[in-house]
Order: sequence, then structure tokens, then C-alpha cells
Amino acid sequence: MGLKTHFETRNSSIYNLVLAKGGVKMQVTPAPPPPADGGAPSPPAPADVKTHGSQHGLEFVGTSSPMRAITGMLSSMIQAPVVDKTGLTGVYNYTLQFGGEWSANDPESYPSIFTAVQEQLGLKLEASHESVPNIVIDSITKPTEN
Repeated sequence: MGLKTHFETRNSSIYNLVLAKGGVKMQVTPAPPPPADGGAPSPPAPADVKTHGSQHGLEFVGTSSPMRAITGMLSSMIQAPVVDKTGLTGVYNYTLQFGGEWSANDPESYPSIFTAVQEQLGLKLEASHESVPNIVIDSITKPTEN
């Protein structure tokens, strides 16, 4: 099989994730306490996100989530790259409830994802155009039978 690719930089629409006025509203996950016997510390709990849907929208409940997990989740929800510009290095627990197209006519619908991120997480998604590296496939050939 042959695959030829190259990288190109293209100007793309992205979102920068920054701190909102009022600061972070997510709960910092405390580091595990050091062992009493002086041994190696326990590794941190893995990030976990549970998603629930309803007529009001979606609810994401994240535990032990670093910012890269949060930006990844947001990127998949708004279908655009999200770049962490918060400077936050901790691990967080959070609940994020936001509406979608299906819940727009529900009078008790959750707010838009942009409003929810600001009100519930204390962060803000700011639209931007930046040069972003993209992988371009030049050619691909099927593998031959052995």
C-alpha cells in the first residue's frame, strides 16, 4: 500500500477557549494523597465523561478531566477546532448542560453551548481565524494481494 501526504497551513475558523469574567467555575479534582508508607504515589484517576440526552438538550458530566479532554469534547460538539488558551493546568470535575437544534422549541431548553460554557464552566469560546496545519493526502494505492 502506498500513501503520500504533506502538511499545508490553511487559514481556518477556530475557537479559542479563554477564561471568562468571574473565573473558573469548574471544581478542581484534588491530587491523590501520598501513600502513608512513603511509596510511589497513586496515578491520577483517568478522565471520564458521561453524556445524558433529554428533550432539553445534552448534559456532560466530566470527572478528572484535563483541559485537553474538555477542548476535545467542545471541539466535537461545535464541529470546529478548539484551542486551549486558558493557561489552566489542573484536572477538573464539571457539569455542562446545553441545548441543540432538537431542543430549540422546548421552553425549558438548556442554553446554547456558547452560553453554557461561559455560565457553567467560567470559560469562553471566542471565534478566530488562524493558520492551522492540515494533512493533505496526495495519493493512496490499494495494497496488492500476497
